[in-house]
Amino acid sequence: MTLIKNANPRSLAKMAAFALVLTGGALGLSGCSSPSSNPNAPSTSTSTTAAPITSSVVTISGKKVTVPTDQPGYPISPYQTKGVNIIITSSGVLPRTLYATPTKPVRFTNLTSNTVNVVVNITKNTKPFPIAPGASYTYTPKGALQFTFTTTTHKSGIVIYTTI
Repeated sequence: MTLIKNANPRSLAKMAAFALVLTGGALGLSGCSSPSSNPNAPSTSTSTTAAPITSSVVTISGKKVTVPTDQPGYPISPYQTKGVNIIITSSGVLPRTLYATPTKPVRFTNLTSNTVNVVVNITKNTKPFPIAPGASYTYTPKGALQFTFTTTTHKSGIVIYTTI
């Protein structure tokens, strides 16, 4: 408490802005999605944090699939991590925020029992890419510094290219 009391107000403002950027603006956007009274309105996507996968292999429709990791022996964090892998599960995506190296492609892996379409939200009219159960798709953006993505199951996340 003493640190906050004695802290420079500009430093506190910078730290708060940085924290908001790191969480993808979740605090500011949490009230932006509300149910529609129009039954024909498209459903909204949610940034759902999936539970960590602690097993190195999962079984999908009778087939054993190796769970991707960015560091051998460590599961991918559900919240944020630095790496190249995004895992799609029935409960959400891992990680919700991925910090990727600008020269590396991002690999989406579908660990659900259904084909999932992923739409990368960089430009309008971006075509979705389907990923079969247990399969992966590698995506290389051209010149994007960050992008969001949405899955068929209305789960979403963000990829930020950074050198940190």
